[in-house]
Amino acid sequence: MVEMEKPSVDHIRSVFSSSPFHSMESCMMMGVDGKFHFTNKCCHLKQLKLNPSASVVCEFNINKHFSSIRLKCFCPPRGIWNCTWLRCSQFSWKCASQIVSAYILCLNLLAVAHSPVSSSPSYACENDEKYYSSVEHLKGEELKKGLNSIIATHRSLSYKEVWNALKILDAANVDMPETSTGIVEIYSLIVVPKLLAGKPEGWNREHLWPRSYGLTSGPMLSDLHNIRPADINVNSSRGNKYYGECNKSSGGCIRPANREAAIDTETDNERWAPPVQVRGDIARALMYMAVCYGYHGPNGSGGLHLSDSPSIAKKEMGLLSTLLNWNEVDPPSREERLRNERICKLYQHNRNPFVDHPEYANLIWTSAIGSTKCLPIGISKAWINEVHYNNKGRDRNEFVEVMLGASTNLTELELILYNGSNGKMYSSLPLTDNATFRVTNDGSSFVIYTAFLPIQNGPADGIALVSRNGSCNQVLDFISYDGTVKAIDGPARGIESVDIGLQETNDCAENDSLGLTGTQVGKYEWRRFLDGATPVFVFMFINIRYLWVEGIVGRSIGSFLKEIKYFSLYSLDLKTLWLEK
Repeated sequence: MVEMEKPSVDHIRSVFSSSPFHSMESCMMMGVDGKFHFTNKCCHLKQLKLNPSASVVCEFNINKHFSSIRLKCFCPPRGIWNCTWLRCSQFSWKCASQIVSAYILCLNLLAVAHSPVSSSPSYACENDEKYYSSVEHLKGEELKKGLNSIIATHRSLSYKEVWNALKILDAANVDMPETSTGIVEIYSLIVVPKLLAGKPEGWNREHLWPRSYGLTSGPMLSDLHNIRPADINVNSSRGNKYYGECNKSSGGCIRPANREAAIDTETDNERWAPPVQVRGDIARALMYMAVCYGYHGPNGSGGLHLSDSPSIAKKEMGLLSTLLNWNEVDPPSREERLRNERICKLYQHNRNPFVDHPEYANLIWTSAIGSTKCLPIGISKAWINEVHYNNKGRDRNEFVEVMLGASTNLTELELILYNGSNGKMYSSLPLTDNATFRVTNDGSSFVIYTAFLPIQNGPADGIALVSRNGSCNQVLDFISYDGTVKAIDGPARGIESVDIGLQETNDCAENDSLGLTGTQVGKYEWRRFLDGATPVFVFMFINIRYLWVEGIVGRSIGSFLKEIKYFSLYSLDLKTLWLEK
């Protein structure tokens, strides 16, 4: 066997001069499984101790990538290739020249395959600057129609082809998708083997825009921008619910939305909220569908639409205001941009414009839902009051305490935890979640919400208290410890935290904490509380009114102050009740 990589013509000559050929009688060429075979069916060997009439088969194989050529000669069993009737002793220059010519042809093909690729894009979508040049300075319906004219014409995959495409587009290893053995499910964010595609214990093809909302057949049914891998059970649980966060006032919210879904998913009878970190991805996918397939009938009557009044009959998906908000707070990630790029280059040859230009969303739809003014809550009525996140040994008793005015609208408030290393949110906690927050309300003008949960140890991890009302986001408080963090996603995106100036270490006790104290309204400072404190606010009833005006607002030493609350506080120096390091 003689094997070569990118052989030269001179090398070919040397191969023939050193090969065990003596004479050749006949040649044939055939293609099998993407390989080219140039076969000399009958030849004699030289320099080998075989019968001169023995038969030999010689093959030239080129793999489908044209990266290597292999020359192989072997002796087939006598009787299968019976060439004794041929005059093999006669030397055939014609046959030899045919084989050499065929081999040189292969070299030319190989050279073409390895020649430098032209720098010009193969498809229009590969040059994203020129791709959108026709819609510059447009907005509203004109922008929507302009984008439709750009993206609507594209290659359509069969629904069967979608399986293999998803194995590349949603591979667990986004940098090596071909060799990655797993895919990431959209609602659980866990990695499952690609081999479980379509199996009961595996994953399915999830239409983000449900089929019942107007997806009939053709390109819209197999559009890769709208299809993601999803756990079969979670996919069934979602059904055809439209996207939106739970209606907190009506109750019935389930969190997580399914036992196999991510912990920050939620659902009620009508709405479905995916994991926080892919909410923007899903919003932009639905916006793409509304633009790409929004003009099927006269005046767009038969197309897909987004609205705040979802309707299967009208093919209207939503909630539009929620999707606009998700697009704002969860900008495109590297993974989402890579997915968009690969759909362009490998499959459909079009792009999702809202991944490339998230700002298009507000330019098209803001006027459709009207402008909602954010009503200020006021930092003096809602703030983060205390936190414990680190101690000696295994972390215990970790919590965040939030102080609210009794009249504050609780349904709009969330606690967002940020990772200091990358500025991304890692948890979202609605204050209405009774399973997470413990409520303390003894009749005063303030209510305390305490969440016991694992909290990252820093450095520069952040905690934000936000008010979310549709597309309206207000950051009421944003603190961090051991440094500052600038949020790159979520409701606090673009805002830098305020370092409280203190931190907890591995030497702290599990009942230590960091909390606010103060002697004047609006002028509080963070202090360290030593072992023995518990996250309960105890200035109650009439005494809190006095303390709010004259003394301390903050956290106290549990049972000791609970006892003294029944005494007159007017003559008591409450500063002595706080322990500091």
